[in-house]
Parts: sequence; structure tokens; C-alpha cells
Amino acid sequence: MVAVIYIALNFALTSFASWLERRLRRAKKSTGAVLTADDNQPNAGATAGGGGAL
Repeated sequence: MVAVIYIALNFALTSFASWLERRLRRAKKSTGAVLTADDNQPNAGATAGGGGAL
């Protein structure tokens, strides 16, 4: 009897996790944000050479 409860609980958790993962993946794709080429640069504000004058 304990094995049946264990299997049912694992099945329920696996089904919920799969549903939640699909839902989160779908929501991430449609953020509506529009990025330009400059927005996608990792260090867009950084200058070459590192430090400035102290």
C-alpha cells in the first residue's frame, strides 16, 4: 500500500514539474522587449584600456 502511494506521489510531482517547466519556457519567449544591437553588448558602457586617469 505504501508503494502505491509513493508511486502516485512521484507521478503527480513529475507531472506538475513538467507542466511548470513548459509554462515557464513559454512565458520566457514572449517578453515583448525589443533589443537593439547596442543593448545586447555585455559591456556596452566600458571603454578599452581599463582604468582612467586618477
